Amino acid sequence: MKRHLLGEIAEGFEALAARHREHSAVRLHGIKTVNQPVDPAADTVMLRDLLVTLETTLHDSSLRHDRARVDALLHPDFEELGRSGARYTRAETIAALASEPPCRNAILSDGFELTVLGEDAALLTYRTAERAAGGGIARHAHRCSLWLRAAGRWRMRYHQATPMDEPRN
Repeated sequence: MKRHLLGEIAEGFEALAARHREHSAVRLHGIKTVNQPVDPAADTVMLRDLLVTLETTLHDSSLRHDRARVDALLHPDFEELGRSGARYTRAETIAALASEPPCRNAILSDGFELTVLGEDAALLTYRTAERAAGGGIARHAHRCSLWLRAAGRWRMRYHQATPMDEPRN
């Protein structure tokens, strides 16, 4: 059941990406039709929603253990600069996520902002914190991910986390 649901989610992501490509192609050729209006702001929102969904998939403890799913999300040249300042390769990241304890603290994220760098590149920035077992919030960080699209698929090429003080309300 879980594998089937993940397949449906992946198909949905691919459909969104295909729709984004169609809109991008229309925009690039300067063609405007009644059936397919060109709205760059809507395209950016749609892309942001897609990349936020892909990004937060990596926050879900049940999916972080799925090597195939993580492998599909990470670019072959992926690298990470972790919250600790340590640099991680793609293989190290996949192995670390797969070996995390099942009771890992929940990752909370907000403040997502997207900067489109080109037709096939985007930078996603946001904040995270972890909900500890006692209910407290700790380990705040600013994060950024570089997403690249190749063969119709968005994959994370680079990720960086920078520790931050607890935000003031």
